[in-house]
Amino acid sequence: MNRFGEYLKRKRKEADLTQEDLARALKVSNTYIHQLETGKIDAPTERRCRQLAAVLNAAPADIWAMAQQERLKRFAERVGLEPLAEFDRRKRGEDGLALTPAERALIKLYRKLDQETRREFNGLIAMLFRHYPEEEVQANLREYLRIA
Repeated sequence: MNRFGEYLKRKRKEADLTQEDLARALKVSNTYIHQLETGKIDAPTERRCRQLAAVLNAAPADIWAMAQQERLKRFAERVGLEPLAEFDRRKRGEDGLALTPAERALIKLYRKLDQETRREFNGLIAMLFRHYPEEEVQANLREYLRIA
């Protein structure tokens, strides 16, 4: 699984850019962007991550963190090291980025709710996101409500 490529593709789509648009903005080939997204080449350098962040209107530190993670994984595979340990899932989100202090605090609060209050909370979440236009958000909401 190429987490950096998936992350880059998601960010590019959020910015409403094609691979060609992104390539043109970075003055690179379309093939380069395709290879990054599919994991056929190593994740980019920190300098390139800053350029990507500027074009995608994203946090440079987030893009670089994902790139570093992918670069370390590929290096370990090349030199025959055992797979790198997974990041502590209690401190990381699904996208591999660190949870903010507010996100961690919200999780702690949610865990302290009784069952009835959780149902009410889940209802509020559903109301807040019911008409959100992005399909990814809607899919995440459906999944959340299914398992909550």
